[in-house]
Amino acid sequence: MCVFLHQGDKVWVIGQAGVRHYGIVVFDWNRLRVIHNSKATGRVVIDDIYSFSGGATINIEKRPYPGYESVITERAFRLLGTEYDLLNFNCEHFVNYVYTGVAESPQLQNFVGIGIVIGFFVHLFSSTSDSRYDRRARCYRDNTGRFARG
Repeated sequence: MCVFLHQGDKVWVIGQAGVRHYGIVVFDWNRLRVIHNSKATGRVVIDDIYSFSGGATINIEKRPYPGYESVITERAFRLLGTEYDLLNFNCEHFVNYVYTGVAESPQLQNFVGIGIVIGFFVHLFSSTSDSRYDRRARCYRDNTGRFARG
């Protein structure tokens, strides 16, 4: 099955470490190109399809509503040169801002959420080895710091 890319499509490829890299399809000088926020260059850039994808499969996440293709692409062009910021304006923030006016990154929010959960469990299990308990003597320190059998 062959799917054609259209002006204003919100697309992604699997990038480094299995993370999605997003962009907006545009026609520039009658050539199919992608505007994306590039971590490598540190800003929003326009590239040919291959430079964007690196040869990976391009996936279409969303197409603009009919008649809004030019609105989407104009917004993308206006953001060319905007600086990359992993936490506040990465490639996913960019495409969502172009589409909705809200710069958000659910992918980043999921990673942060997973990190918080992992951190919680690491803290939980590391704090189970209570420094007040001596395993060999099988006794605890009381409030004064002395060992007491218990």
